[in-house]
Amino acid sequence: MRIGVDYYPEHWPEEVWEQDADRMQDAGVSVVRMAEFAWSRLEPEEGVYEFGWLDRAVQVFTERGMDIVLCTPTCTPPQWMFHRYPEVIQVGRDGNKIPIGVRGHRCMSNLRYRDFCDKIISRMVGRYCDNPNVIGYQIDNELEANHCRCPECVSRFRKYIQGKYHTIDAVNRAYGNAVWSENTDGKGFVTSLMETGIELNGRIITVLGSGGAARAVAVECAISGADHS
Repeated sequence: MRIGVDYYPEHWPEEVWEQDADRMQDAGVSVVRMAEFAWSRLEPEEGVYEFGWLDRAVQVFTERGMDIVLCTPTCTPPQWMFHRYPEVIQVGRDGNKIPIGVRGHRCMSNLRYRDFCDKIISRMVGRYCDNPNVIGYQIDNELEANHCRCPECVSRFRKYIQGKYHTIDAVNRAYGNAVWSENTDGKGFVTSLMETGIELNGRIITVLGSGGAARAVAVECAISGADHS
């Protein structure tokens, strides 16, 4: 069994990196994971890449025979992206953009965000692909289901429902909309699946199968242009 740790060199003065690495080595650590939240250090301005500091951090650990897992920094886009391209910010269940300044505040469906991700990931992989001590890459930060309600997400969801069910009647049947008399022809108002849920320990759990969430699915399908035959 190998022992690994997370390390955030961007958080610490560079003069302590070797000391930290020595202590990890003494503790039996053989794998170090880095850079998952470091996008603003790797691309401080749009199109300006600074990997020198990460090169030096990687070298500190490779000199000690330790392997490295680098992380795509896509969970935490830099502030310049949000201010210059506010459309990449997630939209909450209330229809407003969520506050930025914490991790995970990007819309993963947004095509501009995806383009920036492609660029930073390509730069990272291209730079370290031949380093034998870089043994893998962590994608993003962790599995998650964002409740983004931006126009891009809503549009993609509508297309998904339309492609899967084709008709409003099929949606009504699939989601049990006969319960509580919620069969719908999809006309009259706009909502989306994640509008409805229950809150448990501060988290919103989406309810599927009947009731309001089922109605929301039907309405999304209707708005997308599915016929009723």
